[in-house]
Amino acid sequence: MAMAKRGDAAPYDRVFEGISALIETGDYRGGEALPPERDLCERFGVSRATLRSALATLTSLGLVEARRGAGTYVSRPRPVEAIHRAKSYSDIVRAAGMTPSSRLIEQRLAPASAVVAEHLSIEVGAPVLQLYRIRLMDARPARIDTTYVNAGLFPGIERFDFGVESLFDIFTSQYGRRPAHRTSKVEICRLGRLEAALLDSNPNRPAFLLTDLVMTETMEVIEWSEMRVLPESCVITNDFSAPGLDATASAPATQTSSDVVDGPAHVRVRTKVLSDIMTGVYPPGSALPGEIELARVFSVSRKTVRKALDTLVEQGFVRRIRGKGTFSLGAFEHGRSRPLGFREREALQHRTAQVRVLGALLRPAGPAYARLLGVEPQDTILRLRRLNISDGEPVGIETVFIPQRLFPRIDRLDFTVFSLYEVYARSGHVVTSSTDTISVVELSTRDARLLHADPGDPALFFSTVGRDSSGTPIEHTISLETGNRAVYEIRT
Repeated sequence: MAMAKRGDAAPYDRVFEGISALIETGDYRGGEALPPERDLCERFGVSRATLRSALATLTSLGLVEARRGAGTYVSRPRPVEAIHRAKSYSDIVRAAGMTPSSRLIEQRLAPASAVVAEHLSIEVGAPVLQLYRIRLMDARPARIDTTYVNAGLFPGIERFDFGVESLFDIFTSQYGRRPAHRTSKVEICRLGRLEAALLDSNPNRPAFLLTDLVMTETMEVIEWSEMRVLPESCVITNDFSAPGLDATASAPATQTSSDVVDGPAHVRVRTKVLSDIMTGVYPPGSALPGEIELARVFSVSRKTVRKALDTLVEQGFVRRIRGKGTFSLGAFEHGRSRPLGFREREALQHRTAQVRVLGALLRPAGPAYARLLGVEPQDTILRLRRLNISDGEPVGIETVFIPQRLFPRIDRLDFTVFSLYEVYARSGHVVTSSTDTISVVELSTRDARLLHADPGDPALFFSTVGRDSSGTPIEHTISLETGNRAVYEIRT
């Protein structure tokens, strides 16, 4: 890779970063109209086409909204769905200054289907409470929640009205089972006709698909939910340095084999293997014993072992690699885990990672990145744009902004060879925490071509600030992922 060039921010970046910074600092307030296009073009020294391209991205990210015949307005603050901690929907919406409400479409006891039973680690046909709710903000539909509760752990739970009551409150106050751990997954879906009608939206439009498994301190699965969320209705964040679901929650409680003698055989196998993962018997990346060996150890059939492992795969604790076996992904405990770079993540998944550098530029930080990286606007940062490739297929585009004062010779490195996180660590700045913000956007023609996708295809857009152990910002990354790799998972 050639040495990075020196220059100023590109016209598109000047607009995108400039308006973002003015919104962040409150110069442009929520609900206010932006200046006319002619004034913005003059302010940032760009063409109208460049301005409109940047405004389209800001609109996709929910920072501004176009009102037909009235211009472009700054969006009002949206509720923050922080998936690293447990807050009720009502609390999330109220924190944004809005009024929450729910429309209960269905509440009933039903026998667990095979899919529901697998998620909840119960037998097919066991009783579950099924809820189907429309969640509203200021009386406007925002998301559809489908929730399944292991009713065997909560006798009589069907008598509560969950159009009004909070599930988490009932779990804790009425049954003494406190939600303590969570596996969350963020993906992209498209709304069907019924979903679009319920949300007063358009069929086939992209939305968030949030999937949650909620567990007690002993890792009992108590709830599985699927939520279809309008992207403009919330901001999804994750803080790797934050406490988990409950600030008072301890590390996952583990169980010995004597603790799991009751219950179906596959639950006993799952609980013991999970205990071994949590206690480090199977560290991240290590192979579990084969199905035949586990069947012998637990005196069960291979079918029973496979069912137990299926649940652990779904919960995100293990991963199957065809032809190689089943591998531990380790225990996720805040304060003892850390963010991983692209190459590290791919190695953990037993995939081959490659990086293609699309451009490198030394430029002034400007107001937006000065604020994010804790530097002055005139300080030099490296803007590195690269294509991430996994097993020969393009899977994501990253643009990384790095303060040069922390890494004076970083512009001379070949990032097709060296890992960014490796460079940071060798310079004494290991990335130990990060804050991620996730949005849904549509791919531009240029980005779609790089990702072998179609223009307008939905993609997950990530904005991440990585920090070292002293809290010093190391990098700010914006990235795009699409297709079946556009998945974000976290366990707390």
